[in-house]
Amino acid sequence: MNLLSQVIKRILNQNQALKQGVTDAHILEAWAPAVGEAIAKHTQASQVKNKTLIVNVDHPIWKQELLSNKTLVLQKLNAKISEILMPDGTANGNPKIWIEDLYLGSLNQSKQKPKFR
Repeated sequence: MNLLSQVIKRILNQNQALKQGVTDAHILEAWAPAVGEAIAKHTQASQVKNKTLIVNVDHPIWKQELLSNKTLVLQKLNAKISEILMPDGTANGNPKIWIEDLYLGSLNQSKQKPKFR
């Protein structure tokens, strides 16, 4: 590992909020490759909150498609996130559960924030 990588790793380990923000950014980036081009064109992952990914959807049919396939989508998403965040293979074929649920909202109402307990 080079010096810059070591410094960045040390900074992230000292600041948990920053480390979580970087992790959340990687999770948002993983959405499109995990779900594929067709779904990605009609959705936008916008936020991670309490292991829930908030996804805005442009049409009710796509929302229903995601709800119908939620388990598979979560499996693919968690596998892609593990691939990105653990490229050295530390997941050993068992992807970590980064995201437990999806909150699906409308792109037209994306300014409204969901309420979490």
